[in-house]
Amino acid sequence: RALQALAEVEAGACDPALFDLLDDRWNLPGDIHACLTRLGLAHLPLDRASETLSGGETVRLMLAGLRLGGARVLILDEPTNHLDRQAREQLSEELRQGKETRIVISHDRALLEHADRILELRSDALVQYSGGYSSYREQRQAEQDNAQAALVRARAARDSVEQQITVARQRELQRA
Repeated sequence: RALQALAEVEAGACDPALFDLLDDRWNLPGDIHACLTRLGLAHLPLDRASETLSGGETVRLMLAGLRLGGARVLILDEPTNHLDRQAREQLSEELRQGKETRIVISHDRALLEHADRILELRSDALVQYSGGYSSYREQRQAEQDNAQAALVRARAARDSVEQQITVARQRELQRA
């Protein structure tokens, strides 16, 4: 719609709604071309139907639309599905360069390696870890090691208390 509004204004239309739709994006065709080129989609004609695109092209085109639309927050659910290795690398680079807030739901460890923080959804809590995937794994392993050590200590304490109770009962029986 913005491209159509730009074409109408360039043809002489003066409708204020067209100017509102443009929102001072006078270089929109150039911005679109630059964004599509950066995402490896420069070969796509702007009037191509989205249902004719591959899964990877669709993901990259949606990201381009969000960027060009001025989104301040991106929520991406498994964005690397249907992408080949090169497209995954392009997406990762594009996400690293972006200034918007990004929430990425993914099992792609390479993509998550570049995260600022990882949130793990558990049955009873949402736990935050700083850094990318490697950092998450280290912190998670440390938590598990600490939990295992605490369990060993708790069992030892329980065994000690049970032994003290047994000794106390034996003494009581001997006195009786």
